[in-house]
Amino acid sequence: MHGGREILLTDNTKRFFDYWNSLPKVGFVPERSSFNPPAIHKLMPTVTLLEIHSRERIEMRLIGTSVARGMGFDPTGRNYLDIIAPETREAYLLLLKAQIAQPCGRRSFLRSRNSSGLIARTEVLALP
Repeated sequence: MHGGREILLTDNTKRFFDYWNSLPKVGFVPERSSFNPPAIHKLMPTVTLLEIHSRERIEMRLIGTSVARGMGFDPTGRNYLDIIAPETREAYLLLLKAQIAQPCGRRSFLRSRNSSGLIARTEVLALP
């Protein structure tokens, strides 16, 4: 992610970035034990935590209630690769590999259609 907080557009992504940045880290990655959900309780409905096991398995460890509602189901515990379009998997894996190799953050925008047909544009912040 070129730049830092200044490139983020929404208050929630800025708050999450600030929280993540405040955590003690080993290299660039926060210690798992330092992540404290109550510290960011207002953001938790929009937080998703993925755990990369292998190129074939990326476990959806935690899915915020707003995210699950937007998806129309709760994918907690499922393999993230099973719910993204097959034609985008390889590109996603290459992007993820580059992000992990740095390690670095990534900001992207996701367009999605919810169950009522409304199309939403969401700023997504992915951090190691």
